[in-house]
Amino acid sequence: MKAIILFIIFLFSVNVYSQSGWTVLYGGSYTNAPYYSGVQFLNDQTGYLMGDKFYKKTSDGGNTWKRTDSIGSNMFHFFDEYFGWIYNYNELLMTTNGGEEWIITNTNLAANCVYFKNPSLGFASSSNGTLRKTTDFGQNWVILNSGVNDKLNAIYFTSTEKGVAAGDWGNILTTTNGGDTWSRYTDPNLGFFSEITFIDQLTGFVGGTGGFIFRTENSGQTWTPVYTGSTSNLRSINFLNQSTGFAFGSFGEILKTTNSGLSWSDYPNSANSGAIYSASITESGTIWLAADTGSVYRSTNTGNTWDLKLRQFITYNSLNCVQFINPLTGFICAYGGTIMKSSNGGLNWQFQNLSSSYELKSLTFVNASTGFACGGNGSTMGIIYKSTNEGTSWQVVYNDSSSLNSLHFLNESTGWACGSLGRVLRTTNAGLNWSSYRTQFSSTQFIDIWFTDINTGYLSRTSLFKSTNGGINWSFNLLSASPYTIQFINSNTGYFVSSNSSLFKTTNAGANWSSYQTGTGSTTNMYFFTELNGWLCGQNIKHTTNGGVNWQVQPVQGYEAGLNSIYFINETSGWAVGTNGTILKTISGGIGIQPISSSIPNGYELSQNYPNPFNPATKIKFSIPAFVETTRRVVSLRIYDVLGKQIAVLVNEQLSPGTYEVEWNALDASSGVYFYSLITNEFTQTKKMVVLK
Repeated sequence: MKAIILFIIFLFSVNVYSQSGWTVLYGGSYTNAPYYSGVQFLNDQTGYLMGDKFYKKTSDGGNTWKRTDSIGSNMFHFFDEYFGWIYNYNELLMTTNGGEEWIITNTNLAANCVYFKNPSLGFASSSNGTLRKTTDFGQNWVILNSGVNDKLNAIYFTSTEKGVAAGDWGNILTTTNGGDTWSRYTDPNLGFFSEITFIDQLTGFVGGTGGFIFRTENSGQTWTPVYTGSTSNLRSINFLNQSTGFAFGSFGEILKTTNSGLSWSDYPNSANSGAIYSASITESGTIWLAADTGSVYRSTNTGNTWDLKLRQFITYNSLNCVQFINPLTGFICAYGGTIMKSSNGGLNWQFQNLSSSYELKSLTFVNASTGFACGGNGSTMGIIYKSTNEGTSWQVVYNDSSSLNSLHFLNESTGWACGSLGRVLRTTNAGLNWSSYRTQFSSTQFIDIWFTDINTGYLSRTSLFKSTNGGINWSFNLLSASPYTIQFINSNTGYFVSSNSSLFKTTNAGANWSSYQTGTGSTTNMYFFTELNGWLCGQNIKHTTNGGVNWQVQPVQGYEAGLNSIYFINETSGWAVGTNGTILKTISGGIGIQPISSSIPNGYELSQNYPNPFNPATKIKFSIPAFVETTRRVVSLRIYDVLGKQIAVLVNEQLSPGTYEVEWNALDASSGVYFYSLITNEFTQTKKMVVLK
């Protein structure tokens, strides 16, 4: 079998996808109804979730998920842990290694459903009654004569010869000769069917709109309606065993049978999941649901209770500020008076809804235990919360006139806040009391505030303002720059970004400012980890390594939403948050693969990594010549330990001829010898490197 698989990969046109330096943990779309279109678990550990232009895979029972972008659809099917297919806009893609790589098997397949009985034998249904069959892993398809002209939405085979197709206007078709001929049953109610399942060779079900469920006891030769009492669209019918099964609907409805589907009754949806788009049940009886807001639920007790295992979209609201106090523990504040806390690096979040009357705009932690958050309800009322127990609980320490937009603490005792109506607040006793200063700019809504010492501070809005007496008085420091966010690295070196995305930098405590262009796209926030290394976020993410003189956009695949805040705990680990619950993360400083030369190399080349030995990051350069295929060239760069176990895939995608460089961060790797391999169809080379900690 292994030799056959290698032949197929060589024969087909190949297209492999990989990810950039930022990972979309949540959100990333402007859509108002985000969801996973499909879920399939092959066993209790291995499962897949499908979305629009992306999918996720888990290998540990849904505890963690790996996202792959650029591939996604509402039609996919995995035969086992190795073979799977995804249909995406006339393209059929196949994997032979559980989704690590995908090969395009067909680029002209029109289908509403794709089903494979075994790795080579597959069927597809589509509009106008068209059915197709493949016997070569999906590369070539022959049209089958269905005898109908209506849209067919689902297809299922109980053996290589016996199968059922179903679709619009009450059509249920049955074949006993591998699809050569079909017999037709028509539902007198003309239901629209989209789901087919069988519990054995004889007993099967179809379901769809109107909540109709039909049952057969003879492989589809005849059908009997067994449920007609719902207005929901039944999206999935699944059985735990021969007797017990569930049907899941578009209104969050769950039906249950305990007599092999002869009768069905409503079953409480204790998950309160909203619309259910897909379901999967493993052989051990674990039930998985893909539901509204990109939620994934799991039940291990036949649906009595449900665990929320994943939520793609945390919220539809905007996330305004993010800060992490260590690699695992982080906080986000948002609309609706919400503070979110993660204890595992941003994978999962706990919600605290402090007050729906206030939008929280800014938060900061002054040490591992003590944090502050501020916001307001427009322009008239502001609020400040304080936590002294790592964000477990929050207490109001200020609630008075003027909405607040920003907080900054110089140390654990002294901090400032700013907001509307020209208001500046100051505390010198760790937030227990706040002095309020009404500046002479009473009509100004201050956006950001930053102090470099007990006396010297800066405010931003239509101009940059400066105080030299702790915030009591303010004067213009720079006119007509429209500054937004401010940050100082030390008492002399600071930055702010203007509304036209220009970066202003001072190296003499604000006496003079230099202006640099950051490129296209609006900017809302920035973070400099050192004087040279910094990031901007807004419509995109940009990175500088020379103190803001030059900027490079860091692409984020599968991401469309705007960003409001960005934060790094070191030069490689960072997070960004924004609209529609967007949360992004990087462990590479946002750096993915980078072309470093436009000249065309004469041959393949894999250079020695540098530095070597290294801790924690190193760079690897390689070259791709022009004499390989002109349309598709797949390049893999993989890391292995001394036992030959693959521990990282740095590159796995189409690349044009040229010279590239990619960084590997070995932060989580132990000291020792590692190997890196450049792999293509025509070339393989391996070199050694050393992690020294």
